[in-house]
Amino acid sequence: MIRHGKVARLPAEVREELNRRLDDGNSHRDMVAWLNTLPAVQAVLAERFGGRPISEQNMSAWRNGGFMEWYAPRELAQHRSCRTVNQGSGSVLPDGKSRCRTVNQGSRKVSEGN
Repeated sequence: MIRHGKVARLPAEVREELNRRLDDGNSHRDMVAWLNTLPAVQAVLAERFGGRPISEQNMSAWRNGGFMEWYAPRELAQHRSCRTVNQGSGSVLPDGKSRCRTVNQGSRKVSEGN
């Protein structure tokens, strides 16, 4: 799907870092504040959007669209990796928990969102 919003028009390296930060659980508010300070973002906003800053609504739209497109293949790969671990060596952490269970619990915060 081709995206046309403010976040979709940002440079690829900015979107990649944004997605990583969202995946780490950073809030929309924090991401909006961070993005609006970046010179590369300010240049795109000035050129294409009359200088209007990125809003929390823009961030919400990105999280439900572009971010999910970025995240879905990573989640699938992680799931496949966990199935391999569970069927293979049964690798566990020092506390006795499955590595995959720990990874999946970390992913849940992304799905639950802000």
